[in-house]
Amino acid sequence: MREGLESGAAAVALARAGANPFRESIALTSYAMLLGLSGDFDQAFALLNRVDELCQRHNYRSLRSEVLRNVAELRLRRGDLPDAIGRFTELLDIAGTGEPQLARDLHLLLSVAYEQNHDFENALRHSREHHRSDQLLQSQQAATRARVLTHRFELYNAQLEADKARVEAALERLRSAKLEAEKQLPQVRTIELGRYAQEDPLTGLSNRRHMDDQLPGILAAARYSRRPLCVAVGDVDRFKGVNDEFGHPTGDLVLKRLGGILRGGCRPEDLVARIGGDEFFLALIDVGLEAAHSTCERLRAAVQGYDWNTIKPGLGVTISFGVVQLCDDPDALALLSRADGRLYDAKRNGRNRVEPGIDISAGRPVMPE
Repeated sequence: MREGLESGAAAVALARAGANPFRESIALTSYAMLLGLSGDFDQAFALLNRVDELCQRHNYRSLRSEVLRNVAELRLRRGDLPDAIGRFTELLDIAGTGEPQLARDLHLLLSVAYEQNHDFENALRHSREHHRSDQLLQSQQAATRARVLTHRFELYNAQLEADKARVEAALERLRSAKLEAEKQLPQVRTIELGRYAQEDPLTGLSNRRHMDDQLPGILAAARYSRRPLCVAVGDVDRFKGVNDEFGHPTGDLVLKRLGGILRGGCRPEDLVARIGGDEFFLALIDVGLEAAHSTCERLRAAVQGYDWNTIKPGLGVTISFGVVQLCDDPDALALLSRADGRLYDAKRNGRNRVEPGIDISAGRPVMPE
């Protein structure tokens, strides 16, 4: 947590030095939430009030909604239940039908707040609304993925697309089965506040939830400021073989060391996350595609050159990356899909390599068709 607070303070200082109020607002919001998670609520609320003033002055409507939500979440974390419930309810009225994802999350937070306040009737009502909204968003996201896959079909091997479609269909069936099972529960589920933790406990990097929360704002900031943004998805080569040959405890040590290598090779303002078992994500802010390719290549070489024998004799680890630049992607999902596609190219082309969405000979980004 101390390292996170130091990084947050550094990000605020960089944003202020750039004289960009939008970037300053985003940095202050992230830093304030870290302070709240560490228990320093007074300073967190003071910073969020400052961000609210910036949002009103510059008309950052969507960011202001996020700030108001963060204030309410910290009130809930501190135990100010009536105040938190009032704030969540006010935000829910503002969100209406125009922000379905925010409305879904607010129903979940209201369910938690009412349950802690022993108002189980309202807790159950908001829990049901959360599940209904979540199912609707899942359907919309599935439709978006289908459109993305249709465009990618002309670029990738037909067998690979068929395999991916089967995997995604299986995941959708599992999600649907989970939601159906939750609807049958006779009482309101107990929701742990730990669900909102933003740090992966093994590597110390951001977790998937934090990445999902932060990436839309990072994309919005890049579009607003017209600055470049690149994202990369990395995956350990043949990680299953590491677990099979050396054991899962060794595999965990490998992931922990990888987290340190990736975080140490990126800047404080970059977002570095573990988003799966052996899958990592990088958001390289204000970085063009060629520079992002160089960064990923440097990280790849650092992983390959690390003395893995210090963990287990005979152990060797490599990693592959797919990296793309923000272009005309409609949302974070589309951008991640393109990066994921480049990662598949890296795996098919021999592993231990970086596949950029760029024509290296011409130095031009490869635009999605």
